Amino acid sequence: MAELWTETINPDTGKSSLETHTLRVVKTWCKPTEHYFESSDDVRLVTCKNCDYSTPFVIGYHQLNSGKLSKK
Repeated sequence: MAELWTETINPDTGKSSLETHTLRVVKTWCKPTEHYFESSDDVRLVTCKNCDYSTPFVIGYHQLNSGKLSKK
């Protein structure tokens, strides 16, 4: 039985069983102080209009003033 990271080469194609992938940015968001939150369709979430970051919004616990989310 082969080890988990043992490289094998396909004799027909010459292709290795190990592949190297380059890193890429999947998603980026604003800095936490730069978010501008707005109410979303789901009343339990607020979404930043700049970067689409969503975070929970608890009615009675949070308040939304001029795009900033804070605790009451």
